[in-house]
Amino acid sequence: MCKNSLRNDVIYYIMDNYGHAPEYLWTKFPSYCIFRCPANKKWYAVIMKVPKKQLLLKEDEQIDILVVKANSNEINNLLTKQGFLPAYHMNKKSWITILLDSSVAKEEIYKHIDESYKIVVKM
Repeated sequence: MCKNSLRNDVIYYIMDNYGHAPEYLWTKFPSYCIFRCPANKKWYAVIMKVPKKQLLLKEDEQIDILVVKANSNEINNLLTKQGFLPAYHMNKKSWITILLDSSVAKEEIYKHIDESYKIVVKM
């Protein structure tokens, strides 16, 4: 696992609450992992380390992000909050990016993971 404590907390939260281990699918991007619903194989969370510039942030360094499914009616509201950005490499109508830089409280991150999982289970 990576050194980012919040990233690790998110991974452990999913493992502890859903029993799903991270899947590392890309050898080119060894820090990227996904979580999926075993019943239907749908993804509900993606964790990546990306350059901030790819998120249209000014700094050069890389940042851990979490991309989760979200209710399409809530996405515009979430985008007004600190730490939330349009979905990175996913459908922006049904996914949202959460920065894993402590700008969003852990409890709120966990709430969005739970919501994402509920959305995917219903698919």
